[in-house]
Amino acid sequence: MDKKTICAAVMVALSLAMIPSQSATPVFAQSNGRTASEDVATGGPFFLSSRRMQRFASQFKVEHDDLNKPMTLVLHNGIGGRPGLNWVRVFIGPDLDLSRLKGAEEPSADLLFDESYLERHTVSIDLSDKVFEGTNTIILEGTGPKGGVISWVVEGPPTPALAPINPTSTQAGARLTLAGKGFSVDSGENKVTINGSNAEILSSTRNALTVKLPAHLGPGTVQIVVTTNNVKSAPYTISIVEAAP
Repeated sequence: MDKKTICAAVMVALSLAMIPSQSATPVFAQSNGRTASEDVATGGPFFLSSRRMQRFASQFKVEHDDLNKPMTLVLHNGIGGRPGLNWVRVFIGPDLDLSRLKGAEEPSADLLFDESYLERHTVSIDLSDKVFEGTNTIILEGTGPKGGVISWVVEGPPTPALAPINPTSTQAGARLTLAGKGFSVDSGENKVTINGSNAEILSSTRNALTVKLPAHLGPGTVQIVVTTNNVKSAPYTISIVEAAP
């Protein structure tokens, strides 16, 4: 996926240090320009300056076309030998003004995660259908030892990719197994087109799709494209040959 898909803000965070609970002004998360199979937006690291509850806020942006694509928020609790937080709450909302919140007053946002005695170093939270078009605000609240650190990453769906196909030629209407990665086990979330015509998907795993090619294909070269969760693979070229008499 390129920069036009699940877009994080391009502004570097004004400060990666702790945002006090009394002044949790959101800062824009960093965009790293990687593909969707990797990180698409990051926030933090955020450090606890005391054992009191503190609040941190960062923002990222989502385009309209990306609202229905799978996204995951991954918390990294404790980094580089530093301890993590013991209690963590995570909220998500649109473009929020948190400067008026007082003390432990809750933000007007959706609660995604709330866990006391948190001992895990990695927490994955499904963001599908929870993000907003435009600016999204991620709010972290928590307590822990002084110097405790936490950060987050928003991951998008992996980009499907086709492995080399053997044989490189087949017939119209034939069955064909496409090996690769980034496919969905739910056949309905995959689409395979041959020169723009849909192939029938017979079975699907994360690494293989078995399809039936359209019967009307004429001889010559054709391009195969796999689309999974609205993310397209690069085209792959094979040859269609006539059936032997």
